[in-house]
Amino acid sequence: MLGNFCKFEETYLIQIAMELILKNVKKKDLPLLKSLAKSLGFEIEKEDKPYNPEFVKEILDAEQSIRDGKGIRMTMEELKELCK
Repeated sequence: MLGNFCKFEETYLIQIAMELILKNVKKKDLPLLKSLAKSLGFEIEKEDKPYNPEFVKEILDAEQSIRDGKGIRMTMEELKELCK
């Protein structure tokens, strides 16, 4: 029983080590990275995580209301007082 647990743990660690996430890759470097990955037999996938559409609408509406003059100006002191 303990042997199976240890084996599972090793497999799990290997799976984690095989995943690589690259962030902030420059556009000019992307073709080189894709070519390198392909030559080494790696699979590349791009994962898009879009924002919640309701959240985006709320932000856009808020920006429009500020442009329409419906915003409220506050000093730092007023803001600090509000947050107490």
